[in-house]
Amino acid sequence: DIDADSPTVLSKQVLLAAQSVGVAGNIISADNIPPSSLLAGYGEKVCLLLSSLADCLLSKRKYKFQPLIHKNDDNNNEIDDFPTDEQELIDEIEEENDDEINEDDNILTTSNDNNI
Repeated sequence: DIDADSPTVLSKQVLLAAQSVGVAGNIISADNIPPSSLLAGYGEKVCLLLSSLADCLLSKRKYKFQPLIHKNDDNNNEIDDFPTDEQELIDEIEEENDDEINEDDNILTTSNDNNI
């Protein structure tokens, strides 16, 4: 009875069920995923268990992911504006930072002038 079992017992049962359906034993082990790590219902170990279960299911169904096909959309030119050269990207970031510093200097100068 699920309602009568403690959360720790339920966590152990979940791990045993995962092993019984073929989730790799080295992933589902007491050292790697202790039952207590599943009690909260979130976190790294819960994600590892769910990911392992999904991988196992996809593998058993022999699911193959199709490669992504990116369509060239003339309305979306943002990607074309992105710098491709590393130095070009660094220069653009430095220029933006310089602009922000200059704006901050103007604000400080204006506020100090008002206090005189």
